[in-house]
Amino acid sequence: MSETGAELYEVFRHIRPVHQLSARVVAAGLAHRDVSMPVRAVIEHVHDAGPRTVPQIARALWITRQGVQRLVDEGKELGYLEARPNPEHKRSHLIAATEAGRAVYASLHDEELTRLDRIAAGLDAGDINACVRVLAHLVHELGALDALLTPTMEDQ
Repeated sequence: MSETGAELYEVFRHIRPVHQLSARVVAAGLAHRDVSMPVRAVIEHVHDAGPRTVPQIARALWITRQGVQRLVDEGKELGYLEARPNPEHKRSHLIAATEAGRAVYASLHDEELTRLDRIAAGLDAGDINACVRVLAHLVHELGALDALLTPTMEDQ
């Protein structure tokens, strides 16, 4: 293993607890709401990216289409998501946040940013920006590696 590879491995040692702890904190912040953390992720994605198909959401969130469909159905039952006609594909609707979905996301996001302000105290903006660049690179490269190493349905 190269020295750089070993240093990068240390990043992963920190990502694992960050992932677990952030999920717990987000879930605790949702405890007084009717929206689950996975549904919140779908609402956030369509809020930020605009209306998307279920397969597009699945690729962006790295979960199965079936899993996203269940979350979309739950979000629709709550009144936070809606299906819209897709001019490019008759059978694959576009999923969008409703007005209620946008409002609940804005409220949740504001609460989360308030909590993150406490965590960000004492951190340098340059370090945060560098961290974002490194993590974006990791997601891109791991996605490419996953595509090479994970057999598709056609391969099986």
